[in-house]
Amino acid sequence: EAGMAIEAIKAADSDPRRVMGAAGDLPPSTNPLKAQHQYLSSLLDPSKPVVPGSETALAAVNEAYGILSDPQRLKEYEARQQAAARAARAARAEREASLLPTRRAEPDTPSHWG
Repeated sequence: EAGMAIEAIKAADSDPRRVMGAAGDLPPSTNPLKAQHQYLSSLLDPSKPVVPGSETALAAVNEAYGILSDPQRLKEYEARQQAAARAARAARAEREASLLPTRRAEPDTPSHWG
């Protein structure tokens, strides 16, 4: 079970919502985020037999929980994500524009050539 959670956390690519989603479906709770954190923390507990990657996964879980449980950190995280997405779109548009064939300007035709 810990191995599957570790793989899901690795695949989450540092997205806090996807990291916490590695907990899967848990019973209903008044604080689902806290329940996910508690579940994943107990699953990846370093005092239990070591599963390769569990320390890194636990650090990712704690970081994700820290971001998602703090409104100010979440706002900053989302602003960074939006800025990165805008920069990626701009870079992609610039790259695509550089691949388009350039159009040569037509020489001016004197009006008396008619």
